[in-house]
Amino acid sequence: MVQVRNLEQMWLTRASGYSRPTSRRYSTIRPYSFLSPGEGKRRTAVDHSRRFETAWRVVDVRDPDRLHAGAASGGGRLDGAILSHAHVNWISDQPAPLRKLAIHFGTQLMHPPEACNDMLIQWPQTFMSGYAAEPSPLDDRCDLAFRLRVAMLGAFGLSCRVDHWSAMDRAVGAAHVAFYRERLRPIIPTAVQYLLTDAPPADGAGDWAAVWYLAPRDEAAAPHREAGAPHREAGALFVFRLAGEEPVRKFALPGLLAERQYRLTWQDGDPTLHDGAALLAGLQVRIDAPFRSELCVVQAV
Repeated sequence: MVQVRNLEQMWLTRASGYSRPTSRRYSTIRPYSFLSPGEGKRRTAVDHSRRFETAWRVVDVRDPDRLHAGAASGGGRLDGAILSHAHVNWISDQPAPLRKLAIHFGTQLMHPPEACNDMLIQWPQTFMSGYAAEPSPLDDRCDLAFRLRVAMLGAFGLSCRVDHWSAMDRAVGAAHVAFYRERLRPIIPTAVQYLLTDAPPADGAGDWAAVWYLAPRDEAAAPHREAGAPHREAGALFVFRLAGEEPVRKFALPGLLAERQYRLTWQDGDPTLHDGAALLAGLQVRIDAPFRSELCVVQAV
């Protein structure tokens, strides 16, 4: 039996050998998968993190170009030491979209969204191995667009059986992937994040949840902006209607300039022009059904 104290080193050494030399490589770090429940109980989280960080330093020296992603096991390994070595961390393996939405509001108070990887797991709505607990975390109240947009609040990914999706679902998924890559990826990594509502209840019993990302106006303030990203201020607004009965809510968009004009584009709509003063006062959003969502991008003109 492998000694527990060597598990982190063993896993990372094994991970570093999975792919042959390339310019940029990727590994997912899940060391607890090697521990039985009895062994896991004898280990403290602090001890694990310290040993894991030490082992990761070895891999960093051996292979500095590798891209690292950590799997957080429900958030249990999303700590500063691990994040200092991982480019992204999967913040939770929770499949339910409403619970994941609540998790984003918590983890992103401390960790930047580009470091918080989220993968759409639960679609289509079927039984999932490992999620048979009562009450079941599988939730059929949210449509596919809602679930995709929850995952897009951080570093967006898919980890579900896309081959089981209908043609319509694949079209919806492809449209969201394209919107994320072309419109959101240039904004979110350099943006200031505003939580426009209180953290939503994990059971969806609230009314609305909204997050606003605003990228810097000054190009010099964003040295890591990707090629092709907008040079002027740009923002993205995510709005989620929960169980509440009101179909309309107004959201003020902080950080914009009152004297400027902005082009606002809903994901499923045509662009419209708005004065900055009006957006600062509040943008009215209408969502006719509970557990549906809207997403728009705001760009200075």
